[in-house]
Amino acid sequence: MSSAIRIRLARHGMRNAPVYHIVAIQAGKAREARPLEKLGEYDPIPRVRTTDQIPVANRVFGKEYREPPKEKTVTWDVGRIKFWLARGAEPSTSVVKLLAKAGILETAKYTPKMVDELKERFKGQASPTALDRLAERQKDRDDYRASVISQALDRDSARRGLKAEVKPESEAGASVETKAEGSEKGEVKARKPRKARSAAAAQ
Repeated sequence: MSSAIRIRLARHGMRNAPVYHIVAIQAGKAREARPLEKLGEYDPIPRVRTTDQIPVANRVFGKEYREPPKEKTVTWDVGRIKFWLARGAEPSTSVVKLLAKAGILETAKYTPKMVDELKERFKGQASPTALDRLAERQKDRDDYRASVISQALDRDSARRGLKAEVKPESEAGASVETKAEGSEKGEVKARKPRKARSAAAAQ
């Protein structure tokens, strides 16, 4: 069963020291693509915890201590994972194994029917705050798009108004020039010919 959203691991870190982010992402996106939400981190390399977190029982003489066993670490937001599972997100096989180890799932084996089962199981556990946050994000996107569209329309209307104001002035100037030229031509026509003027002077 294909799903529009998947919960999977995204590799980060260095070549020999990888760290995986548990992300909710649209199906078909590349590994380095931006996810919808980061749900947690998984460090597959066993590491020793820092000295501050080592129990006092492991300390011997002053700063010396018995090295505790190395362990892998997983940090995630269980509420957000259940939220995406309730929306029908499809977990990858690696994520299913991690969820099974944490006790969120009963089995570590992935089956196609698991998506529908998890959707019905966690449907009522989606926190209202998460739904409200999602609706608020969508509202912010809609408001931003509406503001961008209104600004574009205002700029377009302003440009059209400027063209409408410039056009009558140019037409008025052209008509005034035409009338002036016409008046000059009329004056030239009213003048008497040169021969008539000389005959009148002789008389």
